[in-house]
Amino acid sequence: MFTAENSNNAQVTDTIVIDFDPSDDSDGDGILNTNDNCPTTPNPSQIDTDGDGLGDACDPDDDNDGVLDDNDNCPLVANSNQSDIDGDGIGDVCEDIIPYSFIVNTQVQEANIYIEDITDIILSVIETPTVNEDYTVSFNFTNGNGQLLQGGNVLDENTSYPIGDFSNFGFRFKGTQTGSIQISFEIENSRGDIENSTATINVLQTDYVFQSTAASSSANVGDAVNIDFDITNLGVQSLSYSMTFTTAIDGQILIGTTTYSPGDTIPLLEGNNPSSFIGNTTGDSSLVFTVTADNGVIKTSTESIIYN
Repeated sequence: MFTAENSNNAQVTDTIVIDFDPSDDSDGDGILNTNDNCPTTPNPSQIDTDGDGLGDACDPDDDNDGVLDDNDNCPLVANSNQSDIDGDGIGDVCEDIIPYSFIVNTQVQEANIYIEDITDIILSVIETPTVNEDYTVSFNFTNGNGQLLQGGNVLDENTSYPIGDFSNFGFRFKGTQTGSIQISFEIENSRGDIENSTATINVLQTDYVFQSTAASSSANVGDAVNIDFDITNLGVQSLSYSMTFTTAIDGQILIGTTTYSPGDTIPLLEGNNPSSFIGNTTGDSSLVFTVTADNGVIKTSTESIIYN
């Protein structure tokens, strides 16, 4: 019944009859089925968190993140990765929590090595906070080339390898060519976060030490003075060596039963090479010995033997 009154206090009364069918509101929440976002589940508030047209009361995934509410650690805030750093069953996006992050430190045991030598490369993952995520690592050579080894196996570029102990993961690098070799590492956690790190190793030609030692600094003309030639290889690459010599007087080098004159090529071996020098005229021999390895590295040594 409706009553209307004008300024003269005259009233008019009328009655309107509304024919209401209870079946138009199946869940009885006061919202007609045609407007109800959950027509069979009472929800007078009509809350629809993800705005998908399905009310929270009957939506199995209220935040529409692909994880059903029964299994969602944050059912009203989208978090498809379900990250829960502190493990309390409540997703990080629902808590005021320190954001997770990680950095990677790269340490090269020996930054300068000779060709074919091996050095260790250690990758350390530092997490904030520590949650012991799972990680994989891949690499590629951005300058030069070489080999990365693990357990004796040569690893392939651009291939993901699982990191066992995330806090300390190691490779062995073998130098196969000279130059400044740069390796780029990509470390990815199980969440898809990626950090990059770089290692630089200088690979040098294999070096060696050459030394001559004369048994005496004076002798009579025609006498033989023993001279030892010692070669120490500083790397692991196998080298071959040859020597020439000059002298200020007339003389020869004797190795075994072979006699060599100045300018002749004399083969030497790593280690000790015994020889003798025979001076045929008086004066200071002023011997200069020059050794050349097959990788092009040259060394010299001198001796002074006075012949009377």
